[in-house]
Amino acid sequence: PRSTLSSSSAASDVYKRQRHWVIDHGNGCIKEVRGEGVVGRQPRIRPGEHYTYRSGAIIESPAGRMHGDYGFVGEDGETFRVTIPRFDLVAPAAFRLIH
Repeated sequence: PRSTLSSSSAASDVYKRQRHWVIDHGNGCIKEVRGEGVVGRQPRIRPGEHYTYRSGAIIESPAGRMHGDYGFVGEDGETFRVTIPRFDLVAPAAFRLIH
């Protein structure tokens, strides 16, 4: 899936430094992942700009969910975290359109 990070309200550049995910595999297995940046990069995002990337998660069942947060640092050295609300992970073959 494609994801976009934007800096619509920042007054100066911000840098994405960390990621933290809690992944529910949908079968009773829950794993926590921490790491640097996003897909191997630590992008700089300028005010009013965005950074788009593709990423994914391999889970042990056809459906699960995840949530987490991203860690950023501003040009002034101030750090902050942005919460990513829970969202569903569904394998294309397991998806059913509900009318």
